[in-house]
Amino acid sequence: MRISDTLVLQLVATTRKLSEDQVADLRAQEKATNRPMQDIVTMSGLVSEADLVKLYARHIKMPYIDLDLLSINLELLKKIPERIARRYSAVVFSINTDGSFNVACAEKLDDNIIRIIEKYTKKSIQVNLATQAGIERWLNQYRSLDSQIGPIVKIKKMPIIGKNSGSGEELINELLKQALNLSATDIHIEPYDNHAQIRFRIDGRLQGFHPLSSGQYGALSDFLMNDLANLSKDNRTKPKEGFFQYMHEDTEFQIDVSVLPVLDGQKIYLHMQARTSSIPSLESLGLWGPALTRTKSILSHNNGLILVAGPGKSGKTSTLHSFLRTMHSTHVSMIAIEDELSFSEPYISHVTVGKKNGMSWSTAFAASVKQDPDIILLQRLQDSQTAKYAIAASEDRQLICSGIVASSAPAAVSKLRSLSIQNHDIAHVLRCIIGQRLVRSLCQNCRIKVPADETTVKRVQAIIEQFPLYSFEDIHLIEKAAASSGIGGSDSLVTTNNKIQSIWEPNPEGCDSCNETGFTGLIGIFEVMQMSTTLKASIVKGTDTKDITARAIEEGMIPFAIDGLIKVFRGLTTLDEIERSQQSAY
Repeated sequence: MRISDTLVLQLVATTRKLSEDQVADLRAQEKATNRPMQDIVTMSGLVSEADLVKLYARHIKMPYIDLDLLSINLELLKKIPERIARRYSAVVFSINTDGSFNVACAEKLDDNIIRIIEKYTKKSIQVNLATQAGIERWLNQYRSLDSQIGPIVKIKKMPIIGKNSGSGEELINELLKQALNLSATDIHIEPYDNHAQIRFRIDGRLQGFHPLSSGQYGALSDFLMNDLANLSKDNRTKPKEGFFQYMHEDTEFQIDVSVLPVLDGQKIYLHMQARTSSIPSLESLGLWGPALTRTKSILSHNNGLILVAGPGKSGKTSTLHSFLRTMHSTHVSMIAIEDELSFSEPYISHVTVGKKNGMSWSTAFAASVKQDPDIILLQRLQDSQTAKYAIAASEDRQLICSGIVASSAPAAVSKLRSLSIQNHDIAHVLRCIIGQRLVRSLCQNCRIKVPADETTVKRVQAIIEQFPLYSFEDIHLIEKAAASSGIGGSDSLVTTNNKIQSIWEPNPEGCDSCNETGFTGLIGIFEVMQMSTTLKASIVKGTDTKDITARAIEEGMIPFAIDGLIKVFRGLTTLDEIERSQQSAY
């Protein structure tokens, strides 16, 4: 539930008098922590979450229900399927004398969502506001229902991995098949008292599936650890790691296995990485316009350091390999140093590091330099020694393209400093830093365009106001440029010089193309900070991230929050995704 900052303070003021100093302190906390005001006032003890929701319900003239005071009725809970209940944070908690249902939700539901819920309840519903914590407690009870329903994983004879046809092999085959058919990247198998919960990570989000029985979990885990990953089952109190190869529809996958002892058994995590030579182009990743032009220009250099910055699992490795695809030539020698093989390009010499072969990042890099390659891809600057080797090589005659864990392109400079790299060395070798995040991509088959309401306008303004150099007219001009570059196809503009008229959202019901989620795949949002004489001078002076960001924007860098906003306007992603992705970015 989102409550505007101004309204939160107004609601709190109805219960207690707030001085100007208190209000100023709350706003300072909000700015320092980058959290909404409703979180600040509850964390500071001014008002509880329940009291704030109760005040808000009264303000919007909705009934409030305290779910913590009610016993959970599993039969009523089943009236709404789990995926619908979780999507809209809505649960049935009681039935009225006329047969209609009382539904608790974490925010006010529009008429379209109410119709969707009523399609499943087959009765009219009365909507009540409740706390998110109360809703979550009821949603968690779907696990109790799952243990009664039985597993979604249907046992089939699919001897893909080995020659045995035991239930453990059948289960893991079917589990992997379903996950890969849904384009999942990870599987979480979580044991509980009498069942094991299965969850797939699809488009960056975990989605729950029906559980395995205790017997099925035991058969699956034994086969997985003993026959596939070669992990000893003798000691169940220590973490274990392993991997195995798996073929799915003519594509080879490496399945990394991590086992963690927990209260009710061993939690199993599977990460699935396709070994493919299909490398995305810069354009298909989401680069366009000035950012794309700058990136291609930088890749023409013969030496120097190019960094791709972002948090873990933000697509940095795909971007780095896209660089190599762009620079590929019979006259160029390339080496890629990674902890696992991401893409199997025939024109690249691949070096893997880590426990699997006992080679460290710095050792692999030093040995690679001696091979005299033109370009070295370094999956990440793992430590100070590797960073120093990369600086030295890029200063000489190699072009080094490396990932770095940092919240933004300007923040990567501070990360280099933390790796004991001197300011003058950074300024001397650095060509460019590309910051990126991944957001879910709207399903182009079923997405919907809706009028921009007051709340939407305020959320858009809040993003733009982070960057004082941008006016709404600037944003409109950037959307026009994006449309001219083919971003969003032939869709009409949703902005004018001074306002936003409409916005794209996921279809609440989804469709077959997106497995009824409203989203298909991931897309990148980017910022490209190309080094200039001014930026190099700022780095040498030790300028902090905030000032480097301001200088880069003055010189034409479009922050990835603005790039994301443009992609919202062009119907590629949603405002929720951009707000989530930019947390702690600047």
